[in-house]
Amino acid sequence: MVSRALHERYLSRYSKQTSCIPNGTEIREPRGGEHLSTFGLKPGEYVLFLGRFSPEKNCHMLIDAFAKTDTPLKLVLAGGSSYTDDYATSVRERSDKRIKVLDWLSGGALEEVLTNAALFVLPSDLEGSSLALLDAMGAGVCVLASDTPENCEVIADAGFSFKRGDVEDLQRMLSLLLSDERLRRAAGASAQGPCTPELPLGKGRLRNRSRLCGIGSGPPTSFKTSSSQQQDCLIHHFHASLYSGNGSSRAVKCRRKGAS
Repeated sequence: MVSRALHERYLSRYSKQTSCIPNGTEIREPRGGEHLSTFGLKPGEYVLFLGRFSPEKNCHMLIDAFAKTDTPLKLVLAGGSSYTDDYATSVRERSDKRIKVLDWLSGGALEEVLTNAALFVLPSDLEGSSLALLDAMGAGVCVLASDTPENCEVIADAGFSFKRGDVEDLQRMLSLLLSDERLRRAAGASAQGPCTPELPLGKGRLRNRSRLCGIGSGPPTSFKTSSSQQQDCLIHHFHASLYSGNGSSRAVKCRRKGAS
């Protein structure tokens, strides 16, 4: 299993013990080049989705939420069909001046588009342990994901979530994050910061962190606070660190001291 949530699910449903081998990612720095200008993009001026264009990824919901958001930024969806040609076509048909739909990216184009995004969004209903989400966090990009147990396990206290399948909650979080560049930068720096020592993997590190607000370090299904309460608490801590002038979040400080 690539996540504790899946491990717990198999144990409770099938009474089967499994091994948890989490995914990881590389730490990336912003990359320059000519690809952004080729796509008509500028660093820090677009929201990014990377992945398959398939119904469970909810690309249409992200487009709908973004269309209602008052922002000068663009939305970029990069990916393609995975035996879902009709859905992929419907996504591409939504392209306009504010919304760019690109083909699959790789190599330098992928590195450049990923590392220069203002915000990465993963609105999917179903994930195991998203490599795209991990890559965005490893690139120091602020992330916003649906609140599936697997996504919450990955982002923990270093990113933001919205209620799965709720376009209004997604639009609310887009508006909040896109209006506050300093908050995005603080979250991105936290995502790229120190991780729990038992979870390195190759060149990368698993984003599986202790939680704020006394939520604890158990699986996401044990959360005792609502999604909005979690977000309010997380935003409070990021803002507290920003305006105290120390430049680092409380969550990062705690991890450096070995606290949970």
